[in-house]
Amino acid sequence: MNKPLVHYSSVFLSLLLISACQNSVDTATDTSNDKKKTPLIAPQFCAQPAPVHDIWKLEPILIKRGEINDSMSKAQKEKKIRAYIAEKNAQYQICLKGSKKS
Repeated sequence: MNKPLVHYSSVFLSLLLISACQNSVDTATDTSNDKKKTPLIAPQFCAQPAPVHDIWKLEPILIKRGEINDSMSKAQKEKKIRAYIAEKNAQYQICLKGSKKS
């Protein structure tokens, strides 16, 4: 007696799962055809650069990037490091302005 009941319940569960999958596919296609909806855009995350207390700690980063080399004077290195800091701060400001528009 238990075998037919188990068989029918497994058939029922299979049909239930198939119909649930079919419904989710139908729902997905219905919403994708709706032209009035705007596409979802993930909010942009703007990471604020950390304040620089010692600019010379950035020197190894710029050496790895090839922007500074050993043949440069200390003044030239400092100029490159300060330009790097200004560039990162400018990118952050641009990011903030872009995220406020959306």
